[in-house]
Amino acid sequence: GDARRFRVVLGGIQAALAVIFAVGAVTLIRSYINLVRQDQGFGLNVSSATVNYPFSRPRAGIFHTVMDTLVSLRRVPDVAMVGATTGPMVNGTYSQRAVTVDGQEQSADWTEVTPGFFVATGMTILAGRPLDNRDEVNDVAVVNDVFARKYWSGTAIGKVLTAGTQTFRVVGVVRGVFDKRLDERPTPTVYAPLTPDSTFPIVTFVLSSATGRELQDLGIRRAIGAVDRDAVVQSVDTVRRRLSRTVADTAFATYLLGVFGLVSVSVTVVGLLAVVSFSAARRRRELAVRAALGAPPRRLQWLVVSEAVQTAVVGSAAGLLIAHVLSNLLESFVYEVTPGSWATLVLVTALSVSIKVTAALVAARGL
Repeated sequence: GDARRFRVVLGGIQAALAVIFAVGAVTLIRSYINLVRQDQGFGLNVSSATVNYPFSRPRAGIFHTVMDTLVSLRRVPDVAMVGATTGPMVNGTYSQRAVTVDGQEQSADWTEVTPGFFVATGMTILAGRPLDNRDEVNDVAVVNDVFARKYWSGTAIGKVLTAGTQTFRVVGVVRGVFDKRLDERPTPTVYAPLTPDSTFPIVTFVLSSATGRELQDLGIRRAIGAVDRDAVVQSVDTVRRRLSRTVADTAFATYLLGVFGLVSVSVTVVGLLAVVSFSAARRRRELAVRAALGAPPRRLQWLVVSEAVQTAVVGSAAGLLIAHVLSNLLESFVYEVTPGSWATLVLVTALSVSIKVTAALVAARGL
């Protein structure tokens, strides 16, 4: 009757919603795992300190302060290597510069670094060499592999690029790093030597740990302040922790959808248990007669549980199709995961149906 149809429809909707939420949760979880497990390009326990210097101070004065600060930071306990850059080092905006490559004007991220920068960050040198103390004249540069692949089909070593009136010879190629956001792939980047003419007053110092332990925040701040009391240290933290915070919204969305998926499956299971109990209560006399006539217990249990099982299967199948259609909405939120993958959809649906059917069968055994 109407009551039975209402139960079937309600149970089917619950089963469908459970599959939709579960598919969304599994997709986001897989995406988040891909994000945090990928090679970020930096070494372990690399710390960074972003420092603001007075705008009124001449560039050459800031440059010499930076050099003295590097010496001071090397005295901090457990520090292995120190470098500096005018770039943001995570969750910032690089300076974009027009560069001329083989006569064609292109665009690239531009940052200026000290010789120890690449060793301190743990970046991988793929070809050539990093910048070192030999590069006192601003006529050489290092590019990342993204730049090299995009603008030169062959080797980049020895190639020439022009920025403004300056010409740079490429002496090294480094692997691209996730230096903006963990979910934003590396972009073409040029690393030029830090000089008295570099763009200041914001500088990021990077430090690697000699022992593998996290460097102390207070020691870094004291070393910077000992050189220049007017320097404002914005933040000191590990690069990996900075990167993790760039996808905090993704982590929260994954957690939230996971909770919704768990609650939805739980509500569906409770609903199916209620359907089994209600069906058994309404058919108690019929079941007693069938038992007296010799019907086996398994047959009686199936009579009670069949409605719940059919509701779970049909509802979950409908949820699978709806989830496949809606999964395209997640395309801009996932990383290295194909939304709507039939393998994921079928696996999640099969698991959901198994949980629901098992719950119904267990409830029937207790009747």
